Amino acid sequence: ALLDLPLYFGGPVVAGSLKTGLSWFHKHGARVSGSREVLPGLWTGGDASELGALAIGSPGGIRICLGFAGWDGLQLRTELERGVWVHARQSKPVFDQDFIDICVEGASMQAVWQSALHMADLPILAQFPRGEAVDALL
Repeated sequence: ALLDLPLYFGGPVVAGSLKTGLSWFHKHGARVSGSREVLPGLWTGGDASELGALAIGSPGGIRICLGFAGWDGLQLRTELERGVWVHARQSKPVFDQDFIDICVEGASMQAVWQSALHMADLPILAQFPRGEAVDALL
């Protein structure tokens, strides 16, 4: 059942092998041994066999990613100082069920991006067009 799910690009860093480069987020919670709650209602990792068994009956609520994006502390600090990133803080807690659903229910990358910008009180940027041609200019 897990092999039938889409594989998402988590970022350009793939640690070691395909096996170690995969990660998954899900809503199945402690029913998957070894999983870890990263936000209320959003879990990562855990036993892939157990997750696969749960996916047979309920394939929703799982997002599998290959790779990740990561920065060294000094690199991130330097990029923040140079203005490479938009520094934003959310105005209110937004880790509700709608947010969790956006994370794992297969929403488009544009929807995820727009949701994140709205949560950071940047609705104008959420309306900015996205796409390879636009992103190449940024």
